[in-house]
Amino acid sequence: MVNVLYFEYVIVKYTRVGRLLWVVFLNLDIGDCLGDYFSSDFRSKLLFLRKVAYGRLREDVFGSTERILNLSFDDFKKFYIYLGSFYFRGVRYKLTPRNFLRILEEFDVLQLRGAFERGELRTEGNFSWFNMQRQVGSLKRDWERVKRAISFLLFGNTETRIDEISVDGVVGRFFKVLEGDFRCEGFARGLVTPFLLICDAKDRFGVWNNVSDEALFRLGLKGRSTWGRSTSGYVETNMLLNQLRDKYGFEDLADVDLFCWYYVKRSSGKDPFQI
Repeated sequence: MVNVLYFEYVIVKYTRVGRLLWVVFLNLDIGDCLGDYFSSDFRSKLLFLRKVAYGRLREDVFGSTERILNLSFDDFKKFYIYLGSFYFRGVRYKLTPRNFLRILEEFDVLQLRGAFERGELRTEGNFSWFNMQRQVGSLKRDWERVKRAISFLLFGNTETRIDEISVDGVVGRFFKVLEGDFRCEGFARGLVTPFLLICDAKDRFGVWNNVSDEALFRLGLKGRSTWGRSTSGYVETNMLLNQLRDKYGFEDLADVDLFCWYYVKRSSGKDPFQI
């Protein structure tokens, strides 16, 4: 295993000219990448909006078995699947992958915090993941079963929240949802693991999706996963995400998740916080 603290990732970019394939190598210093990430105002704003959004999802949308089983598919899309919108002093700002930085540039994090404390800011959406809507068709077709799977994941059979049980207990529920009796078409790691991040107040569970998997691969911590319905794969990935949080002093696993996206973009030669 490569020690992340001293790891330098080599970016490989391919450019096709006629029949020739040119390979350009760039070196990305992990320390510099972390410094740029931690110092970014966009990071602070995105993390704050994530926490506001997660709080609403955790308490209002998925706060009980009853709420989950009565949830309409349209509200599930609006609050969980879509990146989202926020309402600031009565004005609605809809975020997309292309415009979110431009919109957030208009605010500073103290403005957002103050507006939230005064009841002038509310959110709709997850404020975290761009591509969750890809499985909307499958989820809608089997929506009643998906709701039962979400309810079991978050509350089991006894209305017991995931942050009230052990890690092993949560992993047992996760196995049944991902691979066992509650398995649903289209409801795999990229849609299931965010529930654990959002709803576990103890900050024990990170997100395993294509982005975090790629980030861990590029950091030299693990190979790319070939199968997205693996409980053991999630246990390994979650251990590594927790180690990154502790080693580098990230605020929490939501911060690690945002960094994974940032790192994959940076290691592909792009500045994700550059408008």
